Amino acid sequence: MLVPRRLVGTVHVFQGPAKSNPVALYARKDGEAYRIAAVVEPWTTVVGNGPTINKAAGDFEIKWKAQPIPADQYTGPHWEEGIKAEKPPAPPKPAAAAATPAQPTPLAGAGDASTVGG
Repeated sequence: MLVPRRLVGTVHVFQGPAKSNPVALYARKDGEAYRIAAVVEPWTTVVGNGPTINKAAGDFEIKWKAQPIPADQYTGPHWEEGIKAEKPPAPPKPAAAAATPAQPTPLAGAGDASTVGG
């Protein structure tokens, strides 16, 4: 069964000295998940997936920015219908190391080096 898709946003890609036409982004619901992608080649390879439309938009933005296109050659994505891209939470940062290293504590009864063996 063909699931209808709806326009949810655009990306403008610059080709040469002039601004190109916008590339339309469409959303489609596949079961319980949403998919956002363009239908114009070669941009169909970037697909955002998520349980909600906003999470799919966030996934699309991350994947779009990971492409080898310089940031000054495109603008967007620009979302329609009040969509707010929800990016996944950042991974937790590792615990910061102590500012000063702990000093080793001397062993009890070890004495100093001048009294050993003497």
